[in-house]
Amino acid sequence: MAVSRVSVVGAGTVGSQLAFQCALHGVDVTLASRRQETLDRGVAGATKLLHRRVEKGSLAEADCAAALGRVHTTTSVEAAAHHAEIVVEAVAERLDVKQEVFRHLDQHAPAGTILATTSSTIGISQLAGETGRPDLCVNAHFFNPVLVMDLVEVVRGPATSDETVRRTMDFARQVGRHPILVNRESYGFIVNRIIFTAIREALRLVAEGAATPEDVDEACLRGLNWPMGPIKLADFIGLDVIHDAWLLGQEEMDDAAWVPTPDLELRISSGELGMKTGRGFFDHARK
Repeated sequence: MAVSRVSVVGAGTVGSQLAFQCALHGVDVTLASRRQETLDRGVAGATKLLHRRVEKGSLAEADCAAALGRVHTTTSVEAAAHHAEIVVEAVAERLDVKQEVFRHLDQHAPAGTILATTSSTIGISQLAGETGRPDLCVNAHFFNPVLVMDLVEVVRGPATSDETVRRTMDFARQVGRHPILVNRESYGFIVNRIIFTAIREALRLVAEGAATPEDVDEACLRGLNWPMGPIKLADFIGLDVIHDAWLLGQEEMDDAAWVPTPDLELRISSGELGMKTGRGFFDHARK
């Protein structure tokens, strides 16, 4: 059966866009964040994207208005969970924060409600143990920006039931996204495992003095026909995110190849985190 009520916990870019993606496909959504300013900012950003579609003619004004009317906000995570058929957690990529959210959701969501996380690095097995419903817990990694990207990695945890996997895959399709099943937890799942490996090797080429960041990216653009070079992509993702992902890779795969390069460490300590700060390996300051 189609899902009619969804709650999204976390109103950052991923959470807010996921809420509006659901709303565009007829689903009533409650978007929750403890901070009202985060809710306001998230809703404003997603609303702007929908209005831009109306201006371009790719979304009817009536459909835009209907979608906006389906998104409701609250600063109570507990209240958001009360009537949801699926709750999708999209808070900060920190294990302790996510575990706390899952504990609250388990206490307040109906017995049959699926608890999903959008995390791309934390397997659901690290969160499901905080609940009394591990069979109903699953990774549903919606790719950022959710209003644009088609893919959802649905990752089965050790205790995730077949029915939970089926319902989550169906939900992803219902809201206009294409789910791919990852049958077991693995570092980086599919896409990020490949991306982080490419970025890792690109930055090691720079650290070895083999090529400049500019030439590494140019080689990938011209030789692999990539739309963006791996080092610029690292800046886009955020060097702090890349750094944390490498440390997790080192821990989970017991592989010294994932040790961050000195240049990456230096930029992190200098606050040069990529596009979000205006500078990383490249200068992104607005001219």
